[in-house]
Amino acid sequence: MKKLALLFCACIILFGCTRTPKVDTTAEANAIRDLENQWIAANKSKDIDKVMTFISPEVVMIEPNAPNYEGLQSIKELWGSMFADTTLLWETYSATIDKIEVATSGDLAYVMGITRMKMKTPEGITEFTGKWVEIWKKIDGEWKFALAIANS
Repeated sequence: MKKLALLFCACIILFGCTRTPKVDTTAEANAIRDLENQWIAANKSKDIDKVMTFISPEVVMIEPNAPNYEGLQSIKELWGSMFADTTLLWETYSATIDKIEVATSGDLAYVMGITRMKMKTPEGITEFTGKWVEIWKKIDGEWKFALAIANS
């Protein structure tokens, strides 16, 4: 009987050690929401160094009517040119997050939302509205976005 009880305890211990800890997807979604809000603030203030901290090294950005931008240097050049564009009124930039979905594995997530920003045009100041999706990936314990797709 002692051997059976010992075997039962050993099985329970082994089973408990092999289970993957449950990921708190709500906490992870809140962490990503916080990062998105920091991203919005960095864009609004045109802080290129801060913007770059959110991006994964293998990033791909797909913008409307433009080639794909791949890698950190390409993104830095893109954002630098957009921040230098005086027709874009970055102080009016805003974004709303419509959805954040975190995988149960806790290492991938997607975020969807809408951006708004005013621009100077020959007709005057107009508001640009766009939709976007980002894929976030956990790299060395930190969330970074690896893919961004935007349209207008």
